[in-house]
Order: sequence, then structure tokens, then C-alpha cells
Amino acid sequence: MTAPTQTPAWETDRRAEWMPGPGTNVEGTALYPGSDPRLVGYVRVGDLVVDQTVQRGVPAARIERLANNWDWDRAEVPTVRMRPDNSLVVLEGQNRVLALQHRDPDIRIWVIVSDAVAEVTGEAGVALGITIGRRSHSSLERWNLRVRGGSVRENLAENVFTALGVRLVGGYKSANTIVAISTLESIIGTGTPEEGADLLRDVLSVLKESFTDEDVYRFDALLMRALREIIKRNPGIVDFARLKTILRGKDANGWLRFADSGVYPSPSRNVAEAVMNHYNRAKKQNLLAWALQR
Repeated sequence: MTAPTQTPAWETDRRAEWMPGPGTNVEGTALYPGSDPRLVGYVRVGDLVVDQTVQRGVPAARIERLANNWDWDRAEVPTVRMRPDNSLVVLEGQNRVLALQHRDPDIRIWVIVSDAVAEVTGEAGVALGITIGRRSHSSLERWNLRVRGGSVRENLAENVFTALGVRLVGGYKSANTIVAISTLESIIGTGTPEEGADLLRDVLSVLKESFTDEDVYRFDALLMRALREIIKRNPGIVDFARLKTILRGKDANGWLRFADSGVYPSPSRNVAEAVMNHYNRAKKQNLLAWALQR
């Protein structure tokens, strides 16, 4: 990576200074194999761009609190990317940048400039890579970064949500919201992206049409995992109309009570077995089973 060849607007009055990373020459070319190729910049914080269409939203109250209690000793260096128009967009550290902009846009700050990515959607991927393992990013925020970064599986899942009128949220249940993101990931990770999306559509459709709009447990993680296993283990055998009729015999919480039966170590299997036992009553063929049917 090299410093900008054109003089961008934010550098005309020496508001930005550049230096190569360790192990590189003044052009930013690595002197040793494997050396860090990134540039380090000392820039005016007001000239940094926070694009919230690429990353997570930022609560205004949090920014104000961080600005009022700023501590340089706790401020990690933000990572930015130089777009083709020479603007510097923040990939990681947007809270810190916005807090400093709130304090004084003329404050200067060190930044690390990441290698350019081909598309703006790639910025979400870089941000996701940086945030993995950071507790401040929830599973919902990481999901949204993958969606904005163009991940096929997550975007196909979003299409399913839109078609069924359900939303992915973090922290509370309602009849039309899903909070079990790890369960969603296990469903859409089945087979090809298209097969995962089809399985998700089957699971959510059955639950949505089996329980009422007032039933806040209808998209519970245990029910979703139980339905995932029933459908996945019985390909081409499940009579979805019958399955919905069986499920309507209880509310969602009624089925969840089977989770603690203790028959099997897995709570979701206990629920799945209870559903299959009710489904198989008075049937002589095309019975549902836990053992994978070919």
C-alpha cells in the first residue's frame, strides 16, 4: 500500500501525515517477506467517515458518554480504509471516532489504513474479521455484518424472513421475532446455501402456521431445532399439513415441556420425539423417525 498519489481535500493544510508500517520503506513496500504492509496515519478526526450503512448502528447516548469520559490510555487505534475518492472510512473503531468528533473535530488521531477492498460490501467483511472475539459485538451485530458483507447464506435467510413476515432481533421474544441466532446458523448451514434456506423456510413456515400470533414461544430455539431434525432426518416423508395439525394440538410451551422428559440427553430431541410420536399415531406407513431415512 502506498500513500495517496493525489492530494485529497483533507490533506491540503497538512491535517494528515503518513508513515509506512514497520519493515516497509517510504513507499510502503515491504522490505522483509511477511512484513506489515499497512500505512499508519495521523489524521484530523473530523475527516474520518463513519458509514453506518456498512456497519452496526451507534447509540447516541453511548457516544456522548464516551466523549465526556475520554481516556487516551484506553483508546485503541481505529482501522480505516481509503476509498477510491480518497475519503477515509472507518472499518473498526467507529464509537471512538464519533466520540472524538463530538468532542472536537480538529483533534488528531492515529489510524491504521487497511489494504483497499474491491467493493464497499467488503468493508463489512473486514470489520467482521476485526470484531470476531470482541464481546462488545453481539451475535445479531455479527449476523448483520455478514448480511451487509454479501454472505449468501445470511442473505437467503433474510429473504425467508421477509417472505414470512418475521424479524431477527436481539434480546426479547414476540410472536413474530426470532432471537435464536445460533440455531438459525445451524439451520442455514445445512447443505448448500439454497438447501439451508429451504430448510429454514420449512421450519419457520410450520411454526408460524401452527401457533397463534399471540404465542411468543412459537419461534423458540428448542422448537426450531426439533423441527430442523424432524424435517432433515425424514426427507420427502413429512406430511406438512399433518405436522401442522399435530402441533396445533398444544401451544408452543406445551411442546417445550417435553424438553425435560429426561428420555434423551438432548432437550431438542425430547421435543422432536414427542412430536413424532403424536404424528405417527394411527399411521401404518411413512412414519417419522429419528434415524436418518434415505
